[in-house]
Amino acid sequence: LLVDGVRAGAADTVVRVVLAQGAPADLKFVPQILAAARGQHRQRRERLGDPLQQPLAFGVGLYAPYGLALEWPNNADFGIVYGKMTYLTLNPVAAWQVHPTFSAAAGLTLNYADTEIRQQAFTFAPASVNRFRGNDTDVGFNLGLLWQPLKQHSVGVNYRSPTTMNLTGSATTTGAGAPFDGRGAANATLPFPRHVVLGYSFRPTPDWNFEFNADWTQWDRLTTVNFVQPSGTVGVPFNWRSSWFY
Repeated sequence: LLVDGVRAGAADTVVRVVLAQGAPADLKFVPQILAAARGQHRQRRERLGDPLQQPLAFGVGLYAPYGLALEWPNNADFGIVYGKMTYLTLNPVAAWQVHPTFSAAAGLTLNYADTEIRQQAFTFAPASVNRFRGNDTDVGFNLGLLWQPLKQHSVGVNYRSPTTMNLTGSATTTGAGAPFDGRGAANATLPFPRHVVLGYSFRPTPDWNFEFNADWTQWDRLTTVNFVQPSGTVGVPFNWRSSWFY
């Protein structure tokens, strides 16, 4: 196997949010570690198209495809006043150049999520706070196809499967007084979207490359999340819509 390289660093996009009330803002970097290696079996076969004659590539990545951190004043007119989610994916991938103009890849996504959400516990107690903290792991997959019909033109598609985290942990209620305050086991089911990217590349010279990508994320899977806890089931509406990014 020939090692192509290892890359570690932060994602290209950094988002900074400053609340109108002047609350301090945090600058967050999203980590990513990627490594790839390629190789070709040297055993020769006379039969045309033997898979052992085709080049293979292997890779692994550790990255954060999703993330969330928000905090609002306690007097906000909506439920959630604090939310934080850490989502990490370990993604081993194998690729096969089926033909000089066509390659296919597939991999597993081994995912971990840790989530904390705080919101008002009861409307009759404005200062009451319910804090949920839970985590889970799940498994998904991703697929990729690359077609290069002409030397300067390439078309690709990438697919990431939807997953569902069954978050388990605890819920703590404070500020409501007896008998409402307390701590106990809690859980919530949090769906994550399927993700499809279509791309086209035009390379007029070895030093120039023009690309167009269409990126669709199925966020409408995230509707109402029910937090099951000792004080009862609390439904938090998200009602997100699927989105395109170009």
